[in-house]
Amino acid sequence: MANLCVMGSKTVNGVAALHSELVKKEIFKDFYEMMPKKFQNKTNGVTPRRWIRCCNPKLADLYSRYIGDEQWILNMDELKDLEYLLEDNNVLNEF
Repeated sequence: MANLCVMGSKTVNGVAALHSELVKKEIFKDFYEMMPKKFQNKTNGVTPRRWIRCCNPKLADLYSRYIGDEQWILNMDELKDLEYLLEDNNVLNEF
């Protein structure tokens, strides 16, 4: 069914750069090689950090409190600093 959608569509859109590359290089590689201009990237502009900050402020506060600052908002790789809490039942209950 997905192949039919690619053939019948004017464009094929990925919703993030990573997703678009996966579609072009793996999922629909043959189609991309035949019709590269058909494949596009359309991002919705909402980053995970903005989503967390605006839609789940309690989770954002938890992150900031245990990381010690709000730098994760600029660099989500900083959330890896929370791995040490994976076995902490108090934190997990709060989560």
